[in-house]
Amino acid sequence: MNTVKLGNEFEDKSYNIIEQALKSNELGLIPEYCKIYRKKPYYSFRRKADIIFDLAIEVTPPKAKNPTLVYLIECKNYTSAVPVSDVATFAEYISQIEGFATKGVFISNNRMQSGALATVKSYGMMLIEVDDNDYNILLYRTEKLKEQNEKEIELDEKVRKPLKMLYFLKK
Repeated sequence: MNTVKLGNEFEDKSYNIIEQALKSNELGLIPEYCKIYRKKPYYSFRRKADIIFDLAIEVTPPKAKNPTLVYLIECKNYTSAVPVSDVATFAEYISQIEGFATKGVFISNNRMQSGALATVKSYGMMLIEVDDNDYNILLYRTEKLKEQNEKEIELDEKVRKPLKMLYFLKK
């Protein structure tokens, strides 16, 4: 069987997984504000041309005219581990899209090379692993991002306390 056909079949399977995960609230999104697309182009400011992503979920709040958040999804049907170069390329493509917040989602039927997994985590991507009959969302939000937010809260407190002190001293 040719690789294009296998890839298209895996993208169809991935579409169904995303649709199911969205409807069952596994993605943390409100389904009625979301629309799933196949092979949708998004303009790259670096290329001055479109990049076509395998799948996308556009989140458009009720009164908004345009999406405010887009989940860009890469589907990989491999017989071996996913290489780090695929994840890095996908991350680069995501970084070229402007106009709304983006979230990368990597869907694969095979494990990731250790460097690929580290790269997925470092970019804060969602990772979905697929087998013949089921899927497993392995990463939603990485620990690194959680730690970063905790550090920001600590820093915010370090800045806020002296400002409060100054305010009270002036009175």
